[in-house]
Amino acid sequence: MSVITVSGEKFRYETDNEHFCGNSSLRGTIVTDYFTLVEKFGEPTKYSEEGSDGKVTVEWTIEFMNEETYELKYATIYDWKTGQTPYGQYDWHIGGYSHDVVELITEIVKGA
Repeated sequence: MSVITVSGEKFRYETDNEHFCGNSSLRGTIVTDYFTLVEKFGEPTKYSEEGSDGKVTVEWTIEFMNEETYELKYATIYDWKTGQTPYGQYDWHIGGYSHDVVELITEIVKGA
């Protein structure tokens, strides 16, 4: 698990292969490339060059835990209707159950 501090709160985070983020929705986007996401979060939790549902070919699910309150937050990073996995600069979708996951993902990708 890695740790990040955002707005004075510490969060532990890790890529989560077990959690399914059903009923989450688009919360924001981040422009970066595939290889940066692999560097920051590891291999994707879902990968299908053809896209299993015709909409997403690659996805990461990240679990965040607030170190003080133990509250869990989940975020997904995914491509959307690209037809094939984008490896260069792309406007990746960030999904979740709340908008604050966008700040967490952005800090990890663009931060230190």
